[in-house]
Amino acid sequence: PVWTSDQLSEPFGGDWEIQARLPNGTNVVTLTVSDGTNPPVSDSITLEISKSAPILVLTSPSNGIEVVSDEVVLFDPQQSWDPDGDNFTLSVTSDLLSEPILDAVDPSFWYSRYMSSGDHTLTFTVTDSDGMSRSETRTIKVLASPPIATISSPLEGQTISPGDSVLLDGNESWDADEDIVLYRWYLGQGSTAVLLNETVIANQTLLPGNHLISLQVKDSRGASTWAFANITVENSWPVLDDLLMEPGILTAGEKSTVTVRAFVIDADMTTWECVGWASQGGIETNFSLNDDGSGGDGLAGDSTWTGQVSVTPGRDGWMNIQVVCRDGPTDDPRLSNRLSSTIKVEGASKEASFFDLIMDSALIVVLGLMALLLVGGILLSIVRKRRLEADIEMIESWGVGGFSEEDEDPFDEEKPQTEETSEVDFTDEVEEESTDIPSMPDLE
Repeated sequence: PVWTSDQLSEPFGGDWEIQARLPNGTNVVTLTVSDGTNPPVSDSITLEISKSAPILVLTSPSNGIEVVSDEVVLFDPQQSWDPDGDNFTLSVTSDLLSEPILDAVDPSFWYSRYMSSGDHTLTFTVTDSDGMSRSETRTIKVLASPPIATISSPLEGQTISPGDSVLLDGNESWDADEDIVLYRWYLGQGSTAVLLNETVIANQTLLPGNHLISLQVKDSRGASTWAFANITVENSWPVLDDLLMEPGILTAGEKSTVTVRAFVIDADMTTWECVGWASQGGIETNFSLNDDGSGGDGLAGDSTWTGQVSVTPGRDGWMNIQVVCRDGPTDDPRLSNRLSSTIKVEGASKEASFFDLIMDSALIVVLGLMALLLVGGILLSIVRKRRLEADIEMIESWGVGGFSEEDEDPFDEEKPQTEETSEVDFTDEVEEESTDIPSMPDLE
């Protein structure tokens, strides 16, 4: 037997009993029988074939499977077909979701999707170009999974300029169950971590140094995951920009309280101390400045450091004010530039300092020393003159005359005295003895 249709170019069967799909429309189906000896005989019947909906063939997912919500579910309808040769689409919906999982997609491809936790009843529908459709349901159990924490900012290894805030962005964190209930940002990790913020996006100011940023994301079941990023915040040096002092004029000898305001530029706001000196005539008074809103400081943390010092100018002229600031570690601080300014002092001095007295009487001291040197020189000259006169008088007292005629020569017993030699001249002897007398310079 041979089965044929006028709508088909080839026989569609060759057995006494067959099942076959015929194209839509009017089909004249003919059965032809031949015994191989006699002429073949045939019989025909007319069939009206209606159009058919597409045939859905799902390779995945299998009915009744279990998956975890952070794992994708594979949808593979590639073996589906339409008997009429019409184009058709695939849609997938769930009884737990308000939106379709797949909406009128091409069944020639496979698709993967995340699904929230729960027991889903999925409906698969194929629809052709004539509007004819066919549906099939399958069940799938999706187990809950923890959220996935992701830090979009700051980036790993990022360097932050001094004074800049750090953008904390966890928007790319996600949960397949769509039940994230908490975001927490920490500085550090573990038991020593410091809580910074509890929003998905925030701006945070950090001190200079290397920091570990931690993000915790938690879902409604209490499950949580973490993400981390290491960053470096650069430091800056304080710079004294200007000094403002009140009052602007002081009076010599009168005690006054001077208010000093130092304007400090420090991008990272880590200046922890400012000190100052008020000096005049060698007298120096130290004082401290602060930026905490106390002691004359108007507003805390506004980079205007304020201090007060009580001074009593010793004389008219100028009083010098100097200020320097520190930041960084206390054991190795970094110093700012030293900024100085002056306040005019008016009026006569009422309470001169010791240094002022010395400076003012310097000419008197010099003149006194010169007078002492002059008197000393005169006295020394007088003393030398008197000693010289005494020496001359002593020398003159040593002069001698000759012996008398009656005296014998004690030095010459053998030679009798004659008239020519009766007088002895001791001049040479005296001169020889006088050579032994010390000179005036030696006496001095």
